[in-house]
This record gives sequence, C-alpha cells and structure tokens, in this order.
Amino acid sequence: MIFRGIVLLVSVTIFMTGCHQKEEPPVRLALVEWAGYAPLYVAEAKGWLPGNVRIVDFTSNYDIKEGIKFGTIHVAALTLDEAITLRQETPLRVHYFLDCSDGADKVMAAEAFADLRALRGRRVAYEPDSVQAYLLARALSLNGLGFDDITAVPLKGHDLLSAWQKGEFDAVSVYEPLATRLKKTGMHSVFDSGDIPAEIIDTLIVTESYAKKIPATLHALIRAWNRGVAALENDPEALQLAAKRLHLSVAKLKTIYSQIKLMACKDNVEMTQNGAKHFTQIVQTVNTTLLGQKRLRSAEKPYELSGFTALQRTCEEESSP
Repeated sequence: MIFRGIVLLVSVTIFMTGCHQKEEPPVRLALVEWAGYAPLYVAEAKGWLPGNVRIVDFTSNYDIKEGIKFGTIHVAALTLDEAITLRQETPLRVHYFLDCSDGADKVMAAEAFADLRALRGRRVAYEPDSVQAYLLARALSLNGLGFDDITAVPLKGHDLLSAWQKGEFDAVSVYEPLATRLKKTGMHSVFDSGDIPAEIIDTLIVTESYAKKIPATLHALIRAWNRGVAALENDPEALQLAAKRLHLSVAKLKTIYSQIKLMACKDNVEMTQNGAKHFTQIVQTVNTTLLGQKRLRSAEKPYELSGFTALQRTCEEESSP
C-alpha cells in the first residue's frame, strides 16, 4: 500500500507539472550572415538558447520573407524597414531591437568612382525589397539622385560577390561582413549607414499567431540575446566564437563593431519609454522613405507594429536588484 501510494503521488505530481508547464512548439529562428547577429551565435555556442530554438541560416533576406509568407518561418531577425513592408502581407510584430547599424551597411563602388554622384548612369546592384534597397534609396536621395539616374541590377545577397567578380556591376549596396570581402577586391565605400543615424535597426520579429504560442520562449530568447551582448563586450572567447562564425579575424570584427551598436535592455527601454516616442519617430522616417519608393501602400502605425510584452518583462527582471 505504501508503494502504491508513492506511485500515485508521483503520477499526480507529473500530471500537475504538465498542466502548469505546457511545452511550447519548436522555433526556427531565421538569420542571414550579419555581424550584428553575433550575440545569437554566441548564445547558440554557449548553450544559452531555449531548448526549442534552432538557428536557421539563410543566404538572403528575400528567402526569409518568402518563408514567413508561406508559413514555414515564424521568427526571424529583420531590419525595421523589412518588417514594415512584410507586415503588409503577413501579420507580425517587432518584439525586440537587436542592433543599430552606424556604418556597417554600405554602398561600395569600384575604384574608378570617387563618390556616389559619380554613379549616375552606372550599374548599381542591390537586393530588391530589402534593407539594401532602403540604404540605396537614401544614399541616392541625399546626393540628388534617384533610381532613374542609375542602372539598377537586382540580385540576391548570395549572388553579389560572384557577380562582382564577373564584372556585372559598378557599385553595390551591401552589409558586413560582405562589405569587407568586397573591399579586399578593390571596392571602396561611398556611403554608409552612419550617414542616416538610427534608421537601419535590426529587430526580432514574430508572426502574430505564433507569438501567442511561445511567450516563455520569447522571454528566454531575449535573455539569451542579452547574455550574448554582454559576453561580446566582456569575454574574449565570445569574440573568437563570433569571428569564427563570420569568417573574420577578431581584429576585423572589433573594427566592424565600431560601426554597429548592439542593443540590450538599456537601449530597448529607451526605444519604448514615454509611449515609445523614439520608436514612433523612427517608424515615421522609415515610412516616408518606403512610401517614396512605392514599397508601402500606406504608412505603418507604430502601435500596430509593436509587441513589447516580452521586452518589458525581461528588462524589468534584469533591472530588479
């Protein structure tokens, strides 16, 4: 009788635990190769990611967005402009701000072209409907040019290096670490994201239907990201892990990080405090550019784009003594 009582007690305990700790579905976290996502690479290598999260590498943001549209991807890292345009077709929200590019996105040109204005009438490559299109539009506009003044060469990100080697374009809109690889072949920067401060921001986006299924996972994923950011700032081993993943030297990665601001709780709180005033201002700026490019049917409303519950919970916990 004692044995049967113990078995019954254990069974009830297991049942009750299962009731209170519902297992959340698997998460395929879609990323392209970008130095700003290194905290996730570090978190993966250190075993900090939630057990149901797996990083899936893509060669272009176009392919990530197609996966989201067709329902094979529900969680991804995308720039704010990409999140806004994608939201026209798929309900999604921004749940965390990952990094801000301050020079690491660039328009690169062949040595023969001294500045961006020299690209009038020249072949300029970029990935359509992406942050590269956004950067190029801003670069042209700020230099008195438009897409009608260049010969646009639309290419996916993974085709850019080989296309350059074949002489298929004169300039290109890219991001790190590809910009570094192109520099080694003789290209140089004629414009970068430092010229448009706080406009190119990477975000963690989740489709609305899936976010409801993974609240605990989102909370744990944001904590893992924050640990990755702290490790890159304080742990030489973390830098080595990230550099290896990105096929860069540690010295070069440090140089790139002078052009990228990795965002943890402090920065996220600043973005979302006072009624998300800062976030609203950035969305309005991005809206204006996207509407000018005819990539947006109507301006995105910041409050409809934001999904900051996990952000607020995580950052409140981390600020508690």
